[in-house]
Amino acid sequence: MIPYLFKVSIAIAIIYIIYVGLLKNLTFLRLNRWYLLMGLLLGFLIPMTTYWITFSVDTYYAYNFTPIQFNESAIGEKTSHISWYEILMIVYWAGFLISLLRLGYGLFSLNAMIKKRNPLTVFGNHIYSIPNSQQAFSYFGNIYLGNEIEETDLQTIIHHEKVHIAELHFIDLLIVECASIILWFNPFIYGYKNEIKTLHEYLADRASCFLQSKSKYCTLLLNAISSYQEQVLTNSFYSSQIKKRIKMLTKKQSKQSMILRYLLIIPILLTIVFMYSCQFDQDESGMAKTNYIEESIPEDEVYTVVAHMPMFPGSLDEKSSYPELMNYIYNNIKYPEDAKKNGLEGTAVVQFIVTKDGRVVNAEIVRDISNMFGDVVLKMVYSMNNLNQKWTPGRNEAGKPINVMMKIPVKFKLE
Repeated sequence: MIPYLFKVSIAIAIIYIIYVGLLKNLTFLRLNRWYLLMGLLLGFLIPMTTYWITFSVDTYYAYNFTPIQFNESAIGEKTSHISWYEILMIVYWAGFLISLLRLGYGLFSLNAMIKKRNPLTVFGNHIYSIPNSQQAFSYFGNIYLGNEIEETDLQTIIHHEKVHIAELHFIDLLIVECASIILWFNPFIYGYKNEIKTLHEYLADRASCFLQSKSKYCTLLLNAISSYQEQVLTNSFYSSQIKKRIKMLTKKQSKQSMILRYLLIIPILLTIVFMYSCQFDQDESGMAKTNYIEESIPEDEVYTVVAHMPMFPGSLDEKSSYPELMNYIYNNIKYPEDAKKNGLEGTAVVQFIVTKDGRVVNAEIVRDISNMFGDVVLKMVYSMNNLNQKWTPGRNEAGKPINVMMKIPVKFKLE
């Protein structure tokens, strides 16, 4: 879990930095909104491509072998010390709980302030009056206005809040609030949340300023600075970004050619995907892959797609080969103690050649997790050469034995 959240944090940090550096000052507000929302979604999805791509690119073994899961009890032997992984998990869940409680307290305080108010319905929207206040905000489809707001400003402010409601800005806030609870330790997520809120105000300002001149609208914003009080999951007219809003409101429209900047994001995102998924030459710790070579077989004599795949020793046919292999792995592999102690789980992918005389050679780990699982998988693979029987070699359409390369994913999971 921690490695996944770390990858998500890096992806979101990169997406956020790209936004601040290239897109933030452009006037393509709707594009920016969708960039931030989709960027948040991709930030959580991109690290998952590690698993999607790893087990889909090698079709010559994928139709034969699904990941073989090796389970081990997480309880195991009692130790007198707590691992760093366990400490990190304790710290993470403590921060998660505190963030959740802060959100709950904010919602409780907000609901306490607005409960038992009789709404006034205007054009399908419920408008609630808050006594002794100059606040103005929208919250899940409703508008809340302080009774001390000047009547001359009400029409503009109500229109502003109706834009937030019509464009479903509260859904954006809900999504980014959930993300900030999950990634409470990532400083970039708070900047991310602030940028989404600011974008909401830009969009609502642009749609509302036509009710009066821009100069009057800017004056209204300036006069409202002292009335700002932030509430969770709300879009407030009197936000803390008044100067930025005025600057964006009076800014010249960006040139259409600037839209090309959004295209620059594609190769950057693809690079992140590549970094997280195509790690065949190195494991996740950055260490070189393990590789034991017994003999050298020319590449032109090794096949990956054949008429008849090799069969595990003792198998009667190809159909029974996989269960026999799975049973052998269960009985001849041990969950690494260090991995168990640190709560590590993951999938190691081993590649090897079954020669035309039934031996296993050139075994190597093409994917590992923190350099923990590769060695035990390699030992298991090479132990097949010590069996009383050899592999039944793969054969071509003419029935001739040939050298066949195979890959087997072995999934390690604690229970």
